[in-house]
Amino acid sequence: MPTVLLERIKITDAFMGRFDIDYIEPSPLLFQTGYLTIKQLSSYPGGVYYTLGFPNHGVKIRI
Repeated sequence: MPTVLLERIKITDAFMGRFDIDYIEPSPLLFQTGYLTIKQLSSYPGGVYYTLGFPNHGVKIRI
């Protein structure tokens, strides 16, 4: 996945905690391993959107 697409990816709180061993989504996996961090929280009726991004420039250039 190009780094530009990972800069401002938005996922929901339900998506954040969902892991299927047969089909692993890259965004939550990158968040869980520390390659992405939460940059912004946005509330919506019934949940939260997380805007993910790189924690620092060093991580960004390695992906």
